[in-house]
Amino acid sequence: MYFEYCNYNKDIEDYDQELKNIFTAIDQGITGLALPIHMVREVKEFMPKGTVLATSIDYPCGYSSTKVRSHMVLNAVKCGVNAIDYVPNQYFLRNKWTELVSEIKGHLEICREYDATLRVFIDGTKADDIVSLGLRMADLEIEQAFVSIGYHHQDFFDTLLDAKVLEEDTPLSIIFNGYMWRPDQVEIVKKSGLFGARIYNLKLWCS
Repeated sequence: MYFEYCNYNKDIEDYDQELKNIFTAIDQGITGLALPIHMVREVKEFMPKGTVLATSIDYPCGYSSTKVRSHMVLNAVKCGVNAIDYVPNQYFLRNKWTELVSEIKGHLEICREYDATLRVFIDGTKADDIVSLGLRMADLEIEQAFVSIGYHHQDFFDTLLDAKVLEEDTPLSIIFNGYMWRPDQVEIVKKSGLFGARIYNLKLWCS
């Protein structure tokens, strides 16, 4: 099972300590990092071959224009990121699907040019039918997705259920990004059969 450490949805008070956390995560077998772009620049040259280096685009709201978001994607992949975490604009999702499709295709084109993966947040709390939305994303050749924005804590089991439904009923590979605060929750996710999971609290992994 793929595991990654994510820190871009929290306040970093001690920058040096957070850099230590990143290298500790890699030393303890985590193979992916989801970081703000400035931290990617600092650590990328020290990462083992095959490490997933992800950053978020327009997180957590996804309100910026397509032009701005495309520039963010291009800047990120040029800085060495090999995975982009993309937040769909909720207004486009509900009202302007054609414009959203055009935006996603543009981002995918950039990612393919730089051998990067575009990963999409499918927010189960806002989607009327996450399976239908997941299938539409898969039709656009999206391969990996999350079932929550992950910015606010949502019910652990609700998020896990959405993740299982999406992975079983669509071609998408799902990275569980619900907040976990107990070791038994990590074990439940490991046994879930999902493609991957995101760790926010390293004490659950490295203790």
